[in-house]
Amino acid sequence: MDWGIVIGLVALATAIFALWSTARVNSRVDRLSRLIDENVANISELRALIAEQRDDLDEHEEALAEIAGVAEEPSGPPVVIYNPTKSADFDYLKILLARVAADADLPSPIWVETTADDPGFGQARRALDMGASVVIAAGGDGTVRNVAEVLAGTGTPLGLLPVGTGNLLARNLSLPFTSARRMAIIALTGRDSAIDVGWLEIPDDDAARRAQVPASESGDPQQSAVASECGDADQEPANELPGEDQPEDQPANQPEDQHDGVAPAKPGRYAFLVMSGLGFDADIMAAADEESALKSKIGWLVYVKAALPHLLSAKMRARITTGRDVSPVEVEARSVMLLNCGELVGGLVLDPHAKPDDGWLELAVLDTRRGLIGWGDVARQVGLNGLGLKAVSIPGIEASGDIDVHRISSATIVAETPQLVQVDGDVIGLSTTISGCIEEGALRVRIA
Repeated sequence: MDWGIVIGLVALATAIFALWSTARVNSRVDRLSRLIDENVANISELRALIAEQRDDLDEHEEALAEIAGVAEEPSGPPVVIYNPTKSADFDYLKILLARVAADADLPSPIWVETTADDPGFGQARRALDMGASVVIAAGGDGTVRNVAEVLAGTGTPLGLLPVGTGNLLARNLSLPFTSARRMAIIALTGRDSAIDVGWLEIPDDDAARRAQVPASESGDPQQSAVASECGDADQEPANELPGEDQPEDQPANQPEDQHDGVAPAKPGRYAFLVMSGLGFDADIMAAADEESALKSKIGWLVYVKAALPHLLSAKMRARITTGRDVSPVEVEARSVMLLNCGELVGGLVLDPHAKPDDGWLELAVLDTRRGLIGWGDVARQVGLNGLGLKAVSIPGIEASGDIDVHRISSATIVAETPQLVQVDGDVIGLSTTISGCIEEGALRVRIA
């Protein structure tokens, strides 16, 4: 056998196999290259599609922002609206807020005074025009309410520097209002939380107004839309009332059937953050306003003193309608209140379920029987609420005090006779008819 031929055949076979293998590898490489090219093309098309969709989304968001009127986050300086009539050391507070702002690398706060003619509304509007990053209310519940009424719905946060007697919103938000430094830090650097805003409306055809003010002297009443929902009212807030925080020429409070000389409430819409109502609660606020000197000495106990002359006053009769298409209910009561919050001064809690961010109002009807015994029963109930305990009836003893609470979205209360009306402690005058509703999450507030 010729080994040369054998070796040649083996070499030829090896060469042919090598060529065949190379061809297969090259074919697979070609297919892989084609697949890679196809995938690259597909990826490019997908990226182009994503970019196109992103552009469409951006245009959609811009269109929505224009429709909703969404503005950019305000980036101006903090603005502090303060009530100079309060017995607070504002020189110290100005230094304190300036230091906190410097530590947080924020512009130095701008301080603006309230006046008897303008207790906070105009100052808050100017703060918005300045693009304030936060508007801080430094005063009592009246100053807070006035500033909040303007800020509601704007997105600009409200900071609190409570130096009043009640400081009810700060209490209900569990803020450390007894520490000026901690409150300053929260007001300037705290997180924003949305809370509800209650709106109370006085209609312009109110019986008290017709009875006491001739048409020629009634000024320029605004159009009224009795509130079944907050969005139904087109008018602006009234924005003209003497607040709890401002000195005012108001006649001495008199028994419920002797409100001679007290001005009727101006028609319009009034914001409230804590509570509004008519009857006994407003009588207390009016009497406490006359004890401004005593407020600085004994604090919230001034409200106890103010309540004493009215404990045995005549009750009022009223018709209450809640929501839509609901039959009215006739009541006899000391007070009818609309609650956005449940806690009052001195650890007293009217309703432990009332929260400022739950999207609801609580309608509270307060009544007593058997004279002072009834008021003792009411005090027992609110005291137990403050301790987180449920008030229970005592077997064999008929309850003599009632706090009847109902969760609602809106209500209209019509009294038989004109009653004093208050919003967050501001007494706005006499009215027989009030309507209230809730605007959910309308106000941003700085909290810890």
